[in-house]
Amino acid sequence: MSLTPFVVFNRQVDPFGLGDILGDYDRQMRHMMRELNRMESQYSGQLDNTIQSHGPLTSLMDRSAITPRILDQNGQKIAQFNFDIKGFKPQDVHIKTTDGRLVVSAKHEDKGEDHHAIREFRRMVTLPEGMQIEGMKSRLDPNGVLSVYAPYTPPAIEHKQNELPIHHERDAKALK
Repeated sequence: MSLTPFVVFNRQVDPFGLGDILGDYDRQMRHMMRELNRMESQYSGQLDNTIQSHGPLTSLMDRSAITPRILDQNGQKIAQFNFDIKGFKPQDVHIKTTDGRLVVSAKHEDKGEDHHAIREFRRMVTLPEGMQIEGMKSRLDPNGVLSVYAPYTPPAIEHKQNELPIHHERDAKALK
């Protein structure tokens, strides 16, 4: 009896060459995860390489993690960010504001005789103009959703009119 090559994923493989396929599969999966992380960072406007999410792409699914919800509570406007931090204890979570940004981070370490696991969460979002940082509060619900909220005064919109000249093809030299 002889072992004959067979085709898997459009590649001819000998029976003992599955390591090559698994290695290719692993490389492709790592490449896809890097691309997904890059797209998430680009989507949320955070191109800082230190802010990488290694978990589910929650900010792609729930925009309230990057753009605040504006709520009306008893006639007062509230800006609220929501973060899914399920699995973290309140003492694992840190919230701070710096340079007009809100930073939420969490870290949990689980050590045992035969294991050591570390889970981390980090999000940085730009605070909208009009969000009153002095009145900022947070709340963690039983489902693991952290809400960070503060009174919000929408910025005044100036209604200014500007005339813009139209440049025709013959004016292409003027654009340079």
